[in-house]
Amino acid sequence: ELKKRCLPGTRVRLLDAINTWINSQTPNSERLLVLFGQAGTGKSTVAHEVAWRYGHIGRLTTLFAFDRSDRSKLSEPYLPITTLVLDLADRCPSFKRALSETLEGNTVLQKGVLTCDTVFVNMLAHHLKNLHMIGPIVVVIDALDECELRESLVSVLTEKLHELPENIRILVTARPEQDLEEAFQSNALIHVLRMDDPDVIADVKGDIASYIRSKVEKHLEETDILKLVENAGTLFQWAAVSCEFVRNPPPGYKLERRVEIVTGGSKNGTKTSVEGQVDPVHKGLYNIYGNILHALFSELP
Repeated sequence: ELKKRCLPGTRVRLLDAINTWINSQTPNSERLLVLFGQAGTGKSTVAHEVAWRYGHIGRLTTLFAFDRSDRSKLSEPYLPITTLVLDLADRCPSFKRALSETLEGNTVLQKGVLTCDTVFVNMLAHHLKNLHMIGPIVVVIDALDECELRESLVSVLTEKLHELPENIRILVTARPEQDLEEAFQSNALIHVLRMDDPDVIADVKGDIASYIRSKVEKHLEETDILKLVENAGTLFQWAAVSCEFVRNPPPGYKLERRVEIVTGGSKNGTKTSVEGQVDPVHKGLYNIYGNILHALFSELP
């Protein structure tokens, strides 16, 4: 069950573009799409929405999300590949039989130190001829930038795409870190989208306004809703944090004070700001977390 989903009617243009890419089944079509975006821009929610939609209609869909809070996954970059292998085995009996034959008696694959290349070659690529599935197979790898030992996984994704069936589509989300930017550029089988592309960002403010209204319209007047929309800018994470604080505050915070905290700061009107300390993209997130924490600690009884 996916916890992250797009609000109905939002991200329509971006989701349509991804859907078109997934269903473009031509020999020269791009097989991997990288969605780059800074923290808080909503790329993970989009990825989870895509996974949910294709899983909901019965397509084979694999979702793997790296998460800094789960340290066990960060040092095992082959996990997205083994997750795909297991999902394929569950859906395709001939693939499962071939995989079982490979694993039987192979102590390296069963108990040895696994690498992305070993897993890809022995558990996936060798058995693709046993894969008989029509229509797209969707693989979603969320938050690749959070994988600490990602170099080997990135190498497999960029160098072995041509070994995959034409109906496999891999959607990757990541922050635009230098090594990932360099790895995924200039490859005919890879398409890059960015959360700040003009076509992508065109609908964001309207989508955020819809999201905020859906969460707090029963709590706030229109003027306060507009304040939240203005402060959110293009950051869905800002909207999510502010709405959660407005709806479920710690005891003792009146509604007016909650709105003041997320949009401003202290009771005397001064703001908790990180102006000049971080880049503009992250400033909004730093400020809202700073505002809430400052209020909680400075106003303790």
